[in-house]
Amino acid sequence: MKTIKEAAQSNEENPVILTQGYKLTAYISFQAGVKFAQRWISVEDEEPKHAQKVLMKTQSGYVEGGYYDYATFRHNDDRLCYGITHWRPIELE
Repeated sequence: MKTIKEAAQSNEENPVILTQGYKLTAYISFQAGVKFAQRWISVEDEEPKHAQKVLMKTQSGYVEGGYYDYATFRHNDDRLCYGITHWRPIELE
Protein backbone atom coordinates (compact mmCIF):
# COMPACT_ATOMS: atom_id res chain seq x y z
CA MET A 1 0.00 0.00 0.00
CA LYS A 2 1.29 3.44 -0.90
CA THR A 3 1.79 6.16 1.67
CA ILE A 4 -0.29 9.32 1.32
CA LYS A 5 2.75 11.19 0.03
CA GLU A 6 3.52 8.51 -2.58
CA ALA A 7 -0.10 8.47 -3.77
CA ALA A 8 -0.21 12.27 -4.00
CA GLN A 9 2.90 12.30 -6.17
CA SER A 10 1.71 9.44 -8.40
CA ASN A 11 0.20 10.14 -11.83
CA GLU A 12 -1.80 6.95 -11.33
CA GLU A 13 -3.68 8.51 -8.39
CA ASN A 14 -3.89 11.96 -10.05
CA PRO A 15 -4.69 11.32 -13.73
CA VAL A 16 -5.42 15.03 -14.34
CA ILE A 17 -1.72 15.84 -14.07
CA LEU A 18 -0.77 16.67 -17.65
CA THR A 19 2.16 19.04 -17.31
CA GLN A 20 4.60 20.03 -14.63
CA GLY A 21 2.59 23.22 -14.04
CA TYR A 22 -0.43 21.24 -12.84
CA LYS A 23 1.49 18.80 -10.67
CA LEU A 24 1.73 21.09 -7.64
CA THR A 25 -1.97 21.99 -7.77
CA ALA A 26 -3.00 18.32 -7.95
CA TYR A 27 -0.62 17.43 -5.11
CA ILE A 28 -1.98 20.21 -2.87
CA SER A 29 -5.57 19.25 -3.69
CA PHE A 30 -4.91 15.60 -2.91
CA GLN A 31 -3.28 16.50 0.42
CA ALA A 32 -6.24 18.75 1.30
CA GLY A 33 -8.64 15.88 0.58
CA VAL A 34 -6.67 13.52 2.81
CA LYS A 35 -6.58 16.08 5.61
CA PHE A 36 -10.36 16.57 5.33
CA ALA A 37 -11.01 12.80 5.42
CA GLN A 38 -8.79 12.30 8.48
CA ARG A 39 -10.07 15.18 10.60
CA TRP A 40 -11.70 14.55 13.97
CA ILE A 41 -14.91 16.52 14.61
CA SER A 42 -15.61 17.71 18.14
CA VAL A 43 -18.98 16.62 19.54
CA GLU A 44 -19.37 20.23 20.68
CA ASP A 45 -19.10 21.50 17.09
CA GLU A 46 -21.22 19.02 15.15
CA GLU A 47 -23.27 15.85 15.58
CA PRO A 48 -23.34 12.97 13.09
CA LYS A 49 -26.48 12.13 11.14
CA HIS A 50 -28.90 9.61 12.68
CA ALA A 51 -27.69 6.01 12.27
CA GLN A 52 -24.39 7.17 10.74
CA LYS A 53 -21.47 4.78 11.20
CA VAL A 54 -18.61 6.60 12.88
CA LEU A 55 -15.26 6.26 14.56
CA MET A 56 -15.43 7.62 18.10
CA LYS A 57 -12.60 8.98 20.22
CA THR A 58 -12.89 9.08 24.02
CA GLN A 59 -11.34 11.44 26.58
CA SER A 60 -8.53 8.91 27.11
CA GLY A 61 -7.79 8.73 23.36
CA TYR A 62 -9.35 5.29 22.82
CA VAL A 63 -10.84 4.88 19.32
CA GLU A 64 -13.69 2.54 18.43
CA GLY A 65 -16.23 2.07 15.69
CA GLY A 66 -19.94 2.43 16.30
CA TYR A 67 -22.87 4.57 15.24
CA TYR A 68 -24.86 7.63 16.26
CA ASP A 69 -28.49 7.22 17.36
CA TYR A 70 -30.52 10.32 18.26
CA ALA A 71 -28.05 12.20 20.49
CA THR A 72 -26.22 9.09 21.70
CA PHE A 73 -23.15 7.29 20.49
CA ARG A 74 -23.48 3.51 20.55
CA HIS A 75 -21.21 0.51 20.14
CA ASN A 76 -22.04 -1.82 17.27
CA ASP A 77 -23.77 -4.14 19.77
CA ASP A 78 -26.12 -1.25 20.81
CA ARG A 79 -24.47 -0.47 24.17
CA LEU A 80 -24.16 3.22 24.98
CA CYS A 81 -20.74 4.86 24.62
CA TYR A 82 -19.59 7.33 27.26
CA GLY A 83 -16.94 10.03 27.26
CA ILE A 84 -16.95 10.59 23.50
CA THR A 85 -15.15 13.83 22.63
CA HIS A 86 -14.64 13.51 18.88
CA TRP A 87 -15.94 11.52 15.94
CA ARG A 88 -15.42 11.09 12.22
CA PRO A 89 -17.46 9.32 9.55
CA ILE A 90 -16.37 5.90 8.41
CA GLU A 91 -17.78 6.40 4.92
CA LEU A 92 -17.37 9.83 3.33
CA GLU A 93 -20.11 11.12 1.06
